[in-house]
Amino acid sequence: MALSHVILQVALCNSALRLKPQTELPLQVVVTDKINRDIVAQKFRVVRENGNDVSVGFDIPWGLYHAKLAMNYGRISCGASQYFTVLADHNRTLAMSLQEGPPKTLAPAMVLGGLPFAFSYVQPTVVAFDKSVACNGPVGDPLDVGIVTQNDSDGYYADIYPNATLAQHAPPVIAVRMTDTHGGYHYIRVPARFSRDLTAHGGLSSMKLDVSEDVIDYVADKPEDTLLCPRGYVTEIQ
Repeated sequence: MALSHVILQVALCNSALRLKPQTELPLQVVVTDKINRDIVAQKFRVVRENGNDVSVGFDIPWGLYHAKLAMNYGRISCGASQYFTVLADHNRTLAMSLQEGPPKTLAPAMVLGGLPFAFSYVQPTVVAFDKSVACNGPVGDPLDVGIVTQNDSDGYYADIYPNATLAQHAPPVIAVRMTDTHGGYHYIRVPARFSRDLTAHGGLSSMKLDVSEDVIDYVADKPEDTLLCPRGYVTEIQ
């Protein structure tokens, strides 16, 4: 199976930042898959430079994972916990922040997909709308629900955490926003069942929606600021 390379950028906790630069620190990284098997279990030695971050890297197959970090050094006891996804044959950068004490684990719903490198201007961004927004209708302003989208050179990853605003508009309409060559926006709906699961279960799920060249061509002559609901190119991961 082809492997994807993950660059893990780790923000140090406050107690580690009080150490002198060039201090070498132990960082335990454990990455488990969806059936709780350890895919990565490694202790790295990282050096605190002048900044607040350190970086490590590892290779894993595509899929959905849970990363658990621990740093114990003298009086320092920090950790982090985060779910993430990796596309097949795509490298990605993942940012995590170490916190004092036991880390909290939040289970998001995740939307991800590939993007041709030549079309990086599209900048896929996952947004949410009220349930009243209909296919082929105007979208209005997205809900302020704190969805975090990361764009890499050949893909995107978005984390959606259940919150009071999403529950208020349940089931929300989840869409991928794409920027066109004029700076306008086109929106493609993520399947409705995924939106229902997001609020019904409030747990871990993911959906793959590639923004391929065919998709970019499809939206090019469609009206901006309209919810498009095409079929036939969505692949569910979990």
